[in-house]
Amino acid sequence: MSATQVGGAAPVAMDHVWNVVQAVWESLLGCWPAPAEPVDVQEDWVTAVITVDGDWPGVVALSCPPPTALHVGRAMLDLTGDDPDPEPDDVDDAVREVVNVIGGNVKALVPGGRALGLPALRSGATVVDGELTGELFIGWPGHVARLGLWHTGPADQLLPIHQHTEQK
Repeated sequence: MSATQVGGAAPVAMDHVWNVVQAVWESLLGCWPAPAEPVDVQEDWVTAVITVDGDWPGVVALSCPPPTALHVGRAMLDLTGDDPDPEPDDVDDAVREVVNVIGGNVKALVPGGRALGLPALRSGATVVDGELTGELFIGWPGHVARLGLWHTGPADQLLPIHQHTEQK
């Protein structure tokens, strides 16, 4: 399994997060993921983020290259090879929905997790202020994504996301 715990303690074992990823990929994307080799998030990648507030304030961030974001949109809209590509807003919504479902499951696993923010889409390699506590590299045919858990500190001291313009 490609679960890596880094930095300080993650709020939950990364193998539990991997189980969430498997369930989400199967139910939302119709495929079974496999561990992937670590990759660096590039500036042109799409990153969907969602905050978890409670005893462990943090951010769940899902990053993928634009062709993978398009694939996620096509899969969630159940488009076949002959169907035209979805509108960019639909692709954005699909990526946000994936991180929303993963974030909700992570919140349920985190001791004292009380609130889940709204999913937001960011671009670039660095979109979270905080300490990376765990990451997964997720692969499926022709695609790769990175899921990171970030500890952001007490809610009154955090700026969980750099100020980036939302993609339209």
